[in-house]
Amino acid sequence: AKRNEFLANKTGLNLNSNVGVVGGDDPQDANIAANNTQTGIALVRTVHHFFAVLLIMEAIYHILAVLYGLWKKGERIHMMPTWKDLADLQTMLRYFLGKAAEKPRFDRFSYIEKLMYWLTAWGVLTMIVTGLMMWFPTQATRYLDGVWIPTAKMTHGWESVLIVLVLVFFDEV
Repeated sequence: AKRNEFLANKTGLNLNSNVGVVGGDDPQDANIAANNTQTGIALVRTVHHFFAVLLIMEAIYHILAVLYGLWKKGERIHMMPTWKDLADLQTMLRYFLGKAAEKPRFDRFSYIEKLMYWLTAWGVLTMIVTGLMMWFPTQATRYLDGVWIPTAKMTHGWESVLIVLVLVFFDEV
C-alpha cells in the first residue's frame, strides 16, 4: 500500500478516491490500473532519457566539431553575428516597408539563420541543464537551493512547448 501511495504521489495519480483510474468503484481496480500505468510511465521515462542522452551526445559532438574546425582547420565561426547582419536586418525591414527596391544579399548564413542557430543552442542548453536537474535532483540540490527543481521542471516543460511551436510555425528556416 505504501509503495502504491508513493507511486501515486510521484505520478500525480490519486488512489485515495473511491473512483478508480479505470472508472470502476473498486479501489483494487485503481491499484491495478496504477500498476499498469507505472509500466507505461516507466517506458516513457526510459525512452525520454534515451533521447536526452542522445541530445547530450549530439551537443558534445557539435561543440567538438566546431572547436576542431577552429583549431585544426583554421575555419571561422560563420554563425557569429556581425555588423553586416544588423545592416541586412535594416535593409530587410526597409524592403518590407517598401522603402528599399530589393532584398539584401546575405553571406553564407542570413541573420535569421544565425538567430535561429543561437536560439536553438540556448534551447538545447536549457533542456540539458533542466533535464539533468530533474533526472538527478539530489545531486543538483547539493549545489542549488531546492526551489530550483520545480523551476527546472517548469522551464523544461515550457521550453519543449516553445520548441514544438517553432518547429510547427517556422518551417522555412
